[in-house]
Amino acid sequence: MNKRIILVGFIIFSFVFNTFSQDTNFIYFDKKWQETKESKAKYIRKEITLPNSYKIEMFYSNGTPIYKGEYSSLEPEIENGTTLHYDENGKLIERGYFTYGYPDSLWYVLNPVSGLFDTLNYIGIKELIKSLDDPSSFPETYVIVEDMPSFPGKHSNSPSVNFKDFRAFIKSETYYPMMARKRKIQGSVVVMFTVGPDGNIYDIMIPKPKSKYFDYEAVRVIRNSPKWNPGKQKGEPLPIRVNTSVWFYL
Repeated sequence: MNKRIILVGFIIFSFVFNTFSQDTNFIYFDKKWQETKESKAKYIRKEITLPNSYKIEMFYSNGTPIYKGEYSSLEPEIENGTTLHYDENGKLIERGYFTYGYPDSLWYVLNPVSGLFDTLNYIGIKELIKSLDDPSSFPETYVIVEDMPSFPGKHSNSPSVNFKDFRAFIKSETYYPMMARKRKIQGSVVVMFTVGPDGNIYDIMIPKPKSKYFDYEAVRVIRNSPKWNPGKQKGEPLPIRVNTSVWFYL
């Protein structure tokens, strides 16, 4: 009996300690996201700092949750932690994780057409991206050959229009990160990659990194590309370097 009393007492003490040792702050914003008084606020930011310096950040619109972040560091946005976005009705529309400021692991985003969540796989993206100084996967990579590589599609036998199929694929596969959309961040990411003799994608590079929201998404899309028809010189399949852009515009 005494052990039970001690255990219950410890649980109550821990709850009281954690409750009163956490620091909670409120910041109020008007409809233009300018700081204002509580009485005039459309958006409310609630930030809770736990004893271990772990933070929970929540945004509300007229009392409805529209964003939640759980993180261990900011710079000035989430560097390491979870991010959740909601629509104006409080329905979850995006959940993901950041590591060192970049998307990591599996993200779940609501598909407005199907009403179901799509899964975006960012696992291994960091290790996949190569720099311009990294050695190629092939002894020699070409830029122009007699028969250029072609993306599989309805125009796969017509190189002059085949790139339209590739552009259509990129457009259909690209997800505009909610964090960037809400902040009205726009732009494009130039991606370089090699179509190998086997038609697979190798050596993905971003010559000029654009944004932590866009770079990994662009690489994710290119990585998901189906196998291409390889480029050939005198009938011999060769590794060919290809450049493209992934666009993010409202």
